[in-house]
Amino acid sequence: MITGVVNAEFEPIIPLSIRRFDGKVFTKDAIVDTGFNEPIPLIKFC
Repeated sequence: MITGVVNAEFEPIIPLSIRRFDGKVFTKDAIVDTGFNEPIPLIKFC
């Protein structure tokens, strides 16, 4: 199950974790786009 919160602008927010090849994990909050119809682009944040 994915859990998250709803922010002041009523946007659903969930944590998104990415694990690098060396095992280090980076987590960023992501807004869930309810009009989702394309692949999720991963912005370089590691």
